[in-house]
Amino acid sequence: MRCPIDLAPWHAEINPDCGALLYSLRHDASDFELLRTPPDVPSMLERPMLWGFPVLFPPNRIAGGVFSFGGKTYRLPLNEPARNNHIHGILLRAPWTFRRTENGAVMSHFHRADECWPHDFTAELRYEFLPDRLRQTIRFVNNSDSEMPFLFGFHSAFHVTGDSILSLSLGREALELEDDSKLPTGKRVPTPSEWFAPRRIGDLGAVSFHVPVSAPDGFRGMTLRIPGKGIGVRYTPDEQFRFWMLWNASGREDFFCAEPQTCAVNAPNGPFSPEEAGFRTMVPGGEVSLTSQLEVFLL
Repeated sequence: MRCPIDLAPWHAEINPDCGALLYSLRHDASDFELLRTPPDVPSMLERPMLWGFPVLFPPNRIAGGVFSFGGKTYRLPLNEPARNNHIHGILLRAPWTFRRTENGAVMSHFHRADECWPHDFTAELRYEFLPDRLRQTIRFVNNSDSEMPFLFGFHSAFHVTGDSILSLSLGREALELEDDSKLPTGKRVPTPSEWFAPRRIGDLGAVSFHVPVSAPDGFRGMTLRIPGKGIGVRYTPDEQFRFWMLWNASGREDFFCAEPQTCAVNAPNGPFSPEEAGFRTMVPGGEVSLTSQLEVFLL
């Protein structure tokens, strides 16, 4: 389903039938497509994780697709069989209801307990298209009678040009990933010094990098400057997002993913303590809400 939203200065398209996917976003200041947008509907449906703002619950990879918590076993599909992982979560292609609001849209999805995720829960995603920013709020409610893990992220894919300038707020130590499985090894390694200065997108090469979020200068997020269009993009994830997964495939394509995650990759099974890995839980009837913002500014 294609649901367009035209609320000046924003022009957006959402597909609620494919994971509540916001897959296109333009701003009047430049008419530049801010998100990585699919070339056609089949491409979007085949690999929704590659476009716009996919909803990941749980985010990234779970080793073997299995973990245990509170006497329950969670069995997620092995949809990355070459690495024996589950990847990208159970909401990626789920259908959501859609309702227009005065300044945007609200979508919701009810999950009924199954072998993959043995809890009833509700997810609600709200987009508010305001004159000076896009506000994104996601809320989860644990509708079950048992404590539920909370592991969440967005696979945020931004459209970039080679001369775009990227700045990120990063921790001083990154989480080392195994070459084959792409899971954390348990080692922390120094974040390369070049990441603490603005970087030209065309100079990055291939990036696959897992690192905590930090706020050394008071700003906690990502900034993209796009000189050819005369605009900048400022992305400020909720403070509950503790980690970035940074990815751009080969580095030769016109996108960069700055993926905020509440937890580390493979948090339920990984080598770090629950506190270090951001492994959180929700009590029965409990709620978690996260609000992030995206702003466009003129250079």
